[in-house]
Amino acid sequence: TAPAVSPTLPQQRWIWLTPADGITGGGSASFAGVTWWSAVTDRTFRTGAGFVASPATNFTLAKWNFVGVAAELWLPRGPHFGAVEVSVDGVAPTTVQLRAAVETRSEPVFRWAESAADAARAADLGIAHGHALLLRWGTSSDGDIETFDMPCDSVRFLPAV
Repeated sequence: TAPAVSPTLPQQRWIWLTPADGITGGGSASFAGVTWWSAVTDRTFRTGAGFVASPATNFTLAKWNFVGVAAELWLPRGPHFGAVEVSVDGVAPTTVQLRAAVETRSEPVFRWAESAADAARAADLGIAHGHALLLRWGTSSDGDIETFDMPCDSVRFLPAV
């Protein structure tokens, strides 16, 4: 489930970051003239559009920067996708399998919430600190490198107040 929104702070609203934010926010838009991502119009993406790297490589990544206390990564699933690794601030990457028998509309595949200790440190300093959600190409469950496409869709975050 998504992190709870405080009932005492009704102004809290999730903010969306687009697929383009992930590509240009420090992701691999291109490297040495090679472009990994292609814009696609596809109903399985949250807004009907996104990016796909075909095939994904170990250079394929997207990164969304935000100042917030919670975040969700939304991605579609399908037979032409594979595993991806997701992390926030470089801590403990989580492998998410996007391969599915049929195409599935984008939904939250990864959720993150700031720890109580980090929130307390930020409060002590009187400043909210930024985070980076990183999406990278992954490997199969048996560790073998796969050839597959990798989608880039949306991130939504709950801003720090």
